[in-house]
Order: sequence, then structure tokens, then C-alpha cells
Amino acid sequence: MGSKHRNCSNFLGLAGDKTQGGTLRSSSLVYEELLGKDDLLAKWARVRKGPAYWPEPDGEVQAAYREIVDYVDQQYAEASPAKVGDFLAKADCWIIAHALAKGGTVVTRESKVDKTSQTPKVSNVCEKFDVPFIQTLAMLKVLGLTL
Repeated sequence: MGSKHRNCSNFLGLAGDKTQGGTLRSSSLVYEELLGKDDLLAKWARVRKGPAYWPEPDGEVQAAYREIVDYVDQQYAEASPAKVGDFLAKADCWIIAHALAKGGTVVTRESKVDKTSQTPKVSNVCEKFDVPFIQTLAMLKVLGLTL
């Protein structure tokens, strides 16, 4: 097993421990997105099916999602409609909406980009809505976990 695969397995094992304790959650929309894949993450997700880690978006989350979609559309659509479509087609907006509505922190691999960028990024959208966000490796450190 290569180190990349081993690190991913280790990460998913650690994340699994934190999902059982309620520290980490995602969205049922992310779960649905993952089901379309056949990789280690999809296999990990399938055995953790259920609302404890993959909650359905309730009314508050749906309202937050509409705010986020409106902002992304207004901010980026004129310059880059294809990039807006790509961003909105993924579950990233739902993750941000869950965090906004429920007081969570978004974990992402993306970095913030300059405000003049024509590409919507998770970190920039989080910042716009005052949703805390953290890089994946920094989250591991905060949780006291190592790969």
C-alpha cells in the first residue's frame, strides 16, 4: 500500500472516530455526491450512512443555501457563468449552508483566492458569510490527531 493510500486510510479512520462522537458532520448532499464514485472515500461513506454524520438540510439550512447561491450568482455569474455552474453543481454550498445555519466550521483543502478572482472558492464564500473554515491538516492538529 502506497503512502498516499495509507495516509487516506489513516485520515478516514480518525475521521470515523470523530463522526461517532459527533465532532464531525457533513451533509446528506455530500453523501449523495460520494455515492457516484468508486473510491476509498465512497466506500468509507457507505458504511457510515445515516443522519448522525450526513444530516438532511432542514429549513434553516435550505434558507442559508439560498442566500449562498444568490451571493455566488451575483458575485461571479457575469464574469464566469460556467465556474458558477460548476461550483453550485457540487455539494460545497450545502456544507457551507449547514455550517452557517448550525454554527459549524467548514473543513476544506481549498485556499482563499484574491477577491478579484472570477472563481468561487469555498474559503472565500465562507468568509463572506462569516462561517469559520479550516484547512484539513490544521483541523487534524486542532483535534490532536496525526496521520
